[in-house]
Amino acid sequence: MKTIKADAKKIASNITIGETLFMKKYGVRSEAEYKRKMMDAGKIMKHSVIGWNSWTVTEEGIRKVYDSLVEAGSSIDRLGICCDWIMGVPEEYRDRFQASGSLIFHSQEEWNAIGQVVPVNPHLGDHMIGSLNSVENVTNGLTAGVTTIGNLAQYFTYEYPGLDMEAYRTEDYVKAMAIMGEFKDRGVCMHCNLDDGYGAQFHDVANLLGWAKLERYIAEDLMGGRVAHCYGNLFSDSMLRVVFNRAITMIDKYHTPGTFVNGNTIDYGASLPRNYAALTSYAIADVACQLTYPSGYAVAPVPYTEAIRIPAPEEIVEAQLSMDMVIEKAPYYARYIDWDKINADAELLPTGANVFFERVMNALDVLGVDTCHAGEIAAVLKAIGPEQLEVAFGAGGREKRGHERQSANQADQHRPDDQKKSRTTLCQNRNLKTRGRCRALTSSSAPQTFTSSAKRSSEMYSVKLGLRCLT
Repeated sequence: MKTIKADAKKIASNITIGETLFMKKYGVRSEAEYKRKMMDAGKIMKHSVIGWNSWTVTEEGIRKVYDSLVEAGSSIDRLGICCDWIMGVPEEYRDRFQASGSLIFHSQEEWNAIGQVVPVNPHLGDHMIGSLNSVENVTNGLTAGVTTIGNLAQYFTYEYPGLDMEAYRTEDYVKAMAIMGEFKDRGVCMHCNLDDGYGAQFHDVANLLGWAKLERYIAEDLMGGRVAHCYGNLFSDSMLRVVFNRAITMIDKYHTPGTFVNGNTIDYGASLPRNYAALTSYAIADVACQLTYPSGYAVAPVPYTEAIRIPAPEEIVEAQLSMDMVIEKAPYYARYIDWDKINADAELLPTGANVFFERVMNALDVLGVDTCHAGEIAAVLKAIGPEQLEVAFGAGGREKRGHERQSANQADQHRPDDQKKSRTTLCQNRNLKTRGRCRALTSSSAPQTFTSSAKRSSEMYSVKLGLRCLT
């Protein structure tokens, strides 16, 4: 990792983070700084995804959304710029593929314009970090003044057919994390939507939280950055959204403000009246949570037409105005929510998450993976896959694993049978060998069929990637 980190430091030294209209208006150097101010003020922040198939059209749409909201006496805090999948491909290979019809930046001038249209914070998520073009996208995004860039989760699930470049992708992935880490004192954060990656395939939210711990370990403890998590796409249970928000805040030792709680998109369909109801049902819970326990997550009203077509600017505005009414009425609900029960359920989850995290890390040790090497960990976890990880290492008894996603009070949680030192501390102690520091797997933590299968997967992946060369 020394070479990767040295390269990242050199690249970062040539990056100057741009100043956006948002930064100028609010007197901040990053979105994280702004969010902390809003948390202290008790303000609910709002988010929307936006982007069409050219910068000209996207710029026009951004202005229309902003101006319409201002005219209606409303506002919006952040806009997630929706980029085409081709943005995740290095430029020299793009002529091999057909773009899908979303936004593509063709010059640094177009990148730089992201934050110069209206005073709303720009967010970059899809096809950035985790793609085949991570370092390039991070460099361009930071130069444009974007201080929240993702999406770490997409390394595991977003593929680019026709390009067999997994070794390059993995190195580029961790190098981009290290570049972002060089600016952590400025407030730069790595966005990670749990429901865009392997997290979407975990059934038990305790294991989902454990996966979030793994992501934090890789990006924060090993690569020196700060992670701002996101979730919500696949949370239909409104109260489970609140429980999980409380729990994910509990495992964040740096207290980094979250990016946004995404809307519950799985309940959206062709019926607009049902979509209206779905929005208000999850929005009331999300707003009540942020009113009571501010954690920096913006709320995200998904336009009612999302499941039917790409929303028009007017439809984005309509959803934002609906959210305004939810924000107005949510305090009446918040005061009657049983927060003691919410917190009791939430406090169970980190215990289960720790079980999952330690079991996975122990298994990686047994497989011979260097658990102080972010690239090795990420690549082998990707090779093993979420189903094997949850079935073999999930919190609770084996009969509890691999079924429907469970809420906190349904999950069978256990405390780890031993307490171990911080992995960061162990990684820093060069006198300790990685493979010798962890307890061995037992039959209760992983079946033999898993260890043999995963060992084959990890060995093949390590050879394919040449991971031992990623120094």
